[in-house]
Amino acid sequence: MKSKSEKLYTVFNEDLIDLLKSINKWEALEKGELFCKICFTPITLKNLQIILPKENGEFEFICNDTKCIAFFTKKEE
Repeated sequence: MKSKSEKLYTVFNEDLIDLLKSINKWEALEKGELFCKICFTPITLKNLQIILPKENGEFEFICNDTKCIAFFTKKEE
């Protein structure tokens, strides 16, 4: 498990579009240009599970497939 403290933020479904717009990813999602970091499935509003901010200001996305979530969770330990 990581030793440094990290914050976890949650977003309500009704706020998700505004969040995606604020990080300039809404249009990319609408165009089908965002993909799961693990399985490369196109990200949609229905399958978006995790948004990962990167140090360079970019973002990565994880879909709601249980295998992808398990892989991500295990990787972060």
